[in-house]
Parts: sequence; structure tokens; C-alpha cells
Amino acid sequence: MANRKRDVQILLWVTPEEKKMIRKRMILSKTSNMSVYLRKMAIDGMIVNTDTTYLKAMYQEMHKIGVNINQLAKVANTVGTATPQDIEELKRYFHPMKECMKQYGICASQMHAPYPVMIQGREEQNRFMMEQVIPKSLAIASYLEIEWVVVHPIKLQYNAGIQKEREENMKFFQTLIPLLEKYHVKICLENLYESVGQRIAEGVCANPADAIAYIDKLNELAGKQLFGLCLDSGHLQLTHQDSYRYIQLLWNRIKLLHLHENDGIADQHQMPYSFGNGKRMGQNWQQFIMALKEIEFDGTLSFETYPCMNSFPDTMADKVLKTIYEIGEYWKTQIIGK
Repeated sequence: MANRKRDVQILLWVTPEEKKMIRKRMILSKTSNMSVYLRKMAIDGMIVNTDTTYLKAMYQEMHKIGVNINQLAKVANTVGTATPQDIEELKRYFHPMKECMKQYGICASQMHAPYPVMIQGREEQNRFMMEQVIPKSLAIASYLEIEWVVVHPIKLQYNAGIQKEREENMKFFQTLIPLLEKYHVKICLENLYESVGQRIAEGVCANPADAIAYIDKLNELAGKQLFGLCLDSGHLQLTHQDSYRYIQLLWNRIKLLHLHENDGIADQHQMPYSFGNGKRMGQNWQQFIMALKEIEFDGTLSFETYPCMNSFPDTMADKVLKTIYEIGEYWKTQIIGK
């Protein structure tokens, strides 16, 4: 065509199996044209689609909580620190949840604190997160009798350098040690990834040596075991970490799990085995579970797979949840033998 903008053709030879795999990835990226997909992947290295539909269902409930928390935040910002009255107000708010857990015999193994803790250039927000939100989260966990709170480390290395990132994280987590002792709770750092331009890069604790250094030093400073790791299987995939090696090296520092899967391109939070069992795209669950068995992991198998519910009709929700549950039961027998 005379008016074609792109007038240079590139031919690519593939096997039928490879063509099928490329087409599958194209569909997952929500790209309808093979030429567009291959060009984007060759130039940018990735295609990112953000699905926010599941957030709409959560909005109303989160808004109710937000109104309450915002009132407390206003008081806290006025006086500088959260008062005992503020904490009591939080307890009253979460009391129905505590009673419900008690009524149905639910024991929560973990709680996730809000994040990010720090964003460069937002000093007022950062101070509020560090001095108000995280301490209140620890107080709520204590009230609900939750032992572990997941707190994302501060991500700075691609803006301010790895040394600055380590200094800020050590300073921040050290300030929480007195609160951990006061509330009788513990903190898990999580292995993270970062989006840098058009690529996925290693974040804090993505490298096993980095995670070991953080946890061991913080426990040394605390004089007791107050810090551990929340191992996120999806983040292992995105940062191209060998799950067996990572788990073996972290060993008993692993206290919590966030179990989900992706295609190695985006953090999709799909149920395990969605992309095969370690073949080309999926997590190698066989070696993942074998490693947990060898380190004698005895914690909770926590599945972070809510977004996968968007792929199924509402009438199938129970069946999907049952499938995830049965995966957990199968893994349980593989890890502990019963």
C-alpha cells in the first residue's frame, strides 16, 4: 500500500507449538492483532493492561472504612500522634469483626498494612503513613489477635540508589520495634518487584541475599525474632527467581505465603496452574511445594487470587473458590503428608 506508514517487513519462522503459545500470550495481553502484538513486544518488551473492575465492588465497603479512618486521621494530624482515644475508637470499629471471627472459629494468620509507606516528594503523606497508619495497623492486628503484619519495604533504589533505600528501610523498621513489643505482634517484609519504565525489575527483598540481610539484621537489633519474610510466589516469577533456591536459602525466615501465579509479564494474581506447571510461563509448583516440604514449612497456605474471579461468571464463584481450596488441600498433603 502506497500510504502505509510501516513499509519494512520482517519475517519470523516459528513452529506450530510456538505459534500457538504466541497467540495465547497475545490473547492474554488483550491485543487482537498479531502484528501489533509482536511489534509492541519487540520494541517495548511488555504490554501492560490494568483491570480495575474488581475495585468497583470493593469501593463501597472501603468508603465506609475510609470515612471512619479519615476522621481519626484528622485528629491525629492535629495533635501529632494518635491518642489512646483514637486507638479505642478503632477497636470499637473493628469489634464486630472480632466477634464474627470468634463466632465462626476464624483465626487470621496475617494482616496486610496499607502501602506504599514512602513516595519521594510527598513528605506529609510519608510522615502520616509512618507515624500514624502503620502504628495503627499494628494496634488493630493486636486487638484482632493476629500475630503477623505484612509491611511492604520502602522502594527507592531506582530513584535514590540502593544504599539510600537500605538506610531508609532500616531506620523505618527500627522505629517499629518498640511498638511490636508493646502490641505483641511481628512484621513480615515482602519480596517485591518494581516497574521501571517498560520493564519489570527486582525490588526490595527480591534477591534472597538481600532478604536474609534485612531480616537477620532487624532481628539482631530487636534482640529477638520479631521480623520474617512473607514470600510472594507471583513476585518470584516476575523477578525471575528460582523458587526452590529462594525458599531453601530463606528457610525458617519464611513465616507467611502469598500464593498466586502470572504469565511472567504482569502481576495478574491468578490461581496456581493457570499457566501450566513450570512450562514456559507458569510457576514450577512441584519444586515450590518440594522446597516448602524440605524446610518443614508449617504455616498457612494463603492464596492471593481474588482477581481470577473476574474471569468466571458469578454463578461459578463457589466452584472456583472450591478449586482453590482443593489445590490448598492437595499441597497440604504434599508438604506435611496428611
